Amino acid sequence: MQQVTRPSLVGTSHIFTSFNTDADDSFTIAVMGAAAVGKSVLINKFINGTSPTCYWPTVQERYTKHMDIDGRHVVLDIFDTPGGYCFSYLREVAIANADAFVLVYSVKDEASFETLAILRDMIVQQKPPGVPIIVEATFHKQSRAGSWS
Repeated sequence: MQQVTRPSLVGTSHIFTSFNTDADDSFTIAVMGAAAVGKSVLINKFINGTSPTCYWPTVQERYTKHMDIDGRHVVLDIFDTPGGYCFSYLREVAIANADAFVLVYSVKDEASFETLAILRDMIVQQKPPGVPIIVEATFHKQSRAGSWS
């Protein structure tokens, strides 16, 4: 059996809270969806242009990306939420603290799409009208421990 080690990621794990920066603008973004749909892959591609080669379940990861947009320094604080239901409190904290949301599902997993309706309902119940929500489809789905299909 092949030994699988946790992939090296850009972010570090810590509690999801607001942070202060010297940026002109800063935004917190929660990336949410069912387990193993590729949330971490999308985030890592956005942050550093690479993706993990194997699946490792996320408990909580936080990433920061500094960008210049139209001459303004913008900082994105990106929270990679766990997909498993045993960590529902982390999703609640992410919803409470996020300014915007990316909801991710896999086209290979119909149940992951159905999960988006539940997550969306949770968001619109807690956030003001018009909160930005983006839906992203992936082709990811974990097929067996440590690999992607």
